[in-house]
Amino acid sequence: MNTVRKIQADSLTKTCLFCAAEVIGRSDKKYCTSTCKDKAHYKRNSFIQPILNDDELNYNQNAIAFLRVIKGGLFEPSKTETLITDFWSFCRAALWYSENFTEAETDEFKKLIAEYFIHCKNPDDKFKELVERVCLVKRYLSRRNTRYVSKPMDWLNIRYKNGLATTRSWYLSVQKQRATVPHYNEGISLLAEAILKYSESRNILEMFYYRRELIKQKQIDLLQIYMNAIMHIQYFNF
Repeated sequence: MNTVRKIQADSLTKTCLFCAAEVIGRSDKKYCTSTCKDKAHYKRNSFIQPILNDDELNYNQNAIAFLRVIKGGLFEPSKTETLITDFWSFCRAALWYSENFTEAETDEFKKLIAEYFIHCKNPDDKFKELVERVCLVKRYLSRRNTRYVSKPMDWLNIRYKNGLATTRSWYLSVQKQRATVPHYNEGISLLAEAILKYSESRNILEMFYYRRELIKQKQIDLLQIYMNAIMHIQYFNF
């Protein structure tokens, strides 16, 4: 009798729809892990898709994923893909507003940005953090007219020591200061929130609200960045 039950159980064993490993758990479970579920979602819906090796499935923060751009998809861009595109628009508005880039160059920039999102648990939080980091750079540049940023292909590269990756330490320093001085550099947090809200809703009323808030806080430099970024996201989002 036990043998019969074992044979029946074996015959009902399900395999993961992504990696074909055995699925253990609920009867309606389709994937062996949340990682496989997320990767299957990317495969179905992505225009910018991370290709992860076995070591990277452990979310090793030091692992470097390879990325490829998939064109001509039939699905709407995923939330993360929209954030990647809008973050590039924000960077362009803040740092390279007077330059033109080809479609091929823009695709490469987005692939570089996508690497910052691969291992993050909350894409919205990562987006806001990156926006704040760009604001810190913008203010750093404004203090002396001899300062400049490298071209996007270098500056956005997560392995470039003088680019966006380096600003992580700047951001952590601000966060540490906020632990004792809660309103420290709060303008850049407001701007990051404003850009995220517009990325999500494309609502002109959101723009008016945050414009008023930035003016109220006398964040005039950030107001200029905000309005320029909205224009780029709305009309130059490519």
